[in-house]
Amino acid sequence: MVERPLANFDLEKAIALRWARRDILGNRLKLSPVKDDDLRTLIDLGLVEIRDDSPVVTPAGLAALDWSEPAAPGRQPTHKHGNPTTLC
Repeated sequence: MVERPLANFDLEKAIALRWARRDILGNRLKLSPVKDDDLRTLIDLGLVEIRDDSPVVTPAGLAALDWSEPAAPGRQPTHKHGNPTTLC
């Protein structure tokens, strides 16, 4: 079973952190910048790391989003219900 790292946060903060991960994963940071404190929290939880001065969702961050399978090269990751990640 996947650990639920956001379970200890209030609902509003947990939702903000989940959307921040999705925005990072979807490369939407110019349209939807992540708040500094949310980014720091995600890094502290091990869900995001900084690579080449940009935030990147870690394998643990993907697992916490309930991904069912890793993406094959050239293929978009799929959510457990079969929806592409950009539509979740």
